[in-house]
Amino acid sequence: MKILVCYDGSNVAKDGIKLAQHHAEVFGGNLFIVRALLQSHELAYEDIQREEHNLETDARKILGKDTIPYETHAIVTNLSP
Repeated sequence: MKILVCYDGSNVAKDGIKLAQHHAEVFGGNLFIVRALLQSHELAYEDIQREEHNLETDARKILGKDTIPYETHAIVTNLSP
């Protein structure tokens, strides 16, 4: 089972990752944690790398040491909500 979680750094998103982790443990799934970056100005490659690193760091902290398989992805878009 593949479980997609959108992450924006909020407490609700952190709780969503914890809930998804529980479901992945119960059903033997993998997590895909995604953060969308709004390109309201020109983003440098270093900015994107920093956001990807921050996402990975946050995911590691939230999921803990003994965790299920997961991947993190930062996606750049120019579409606003």
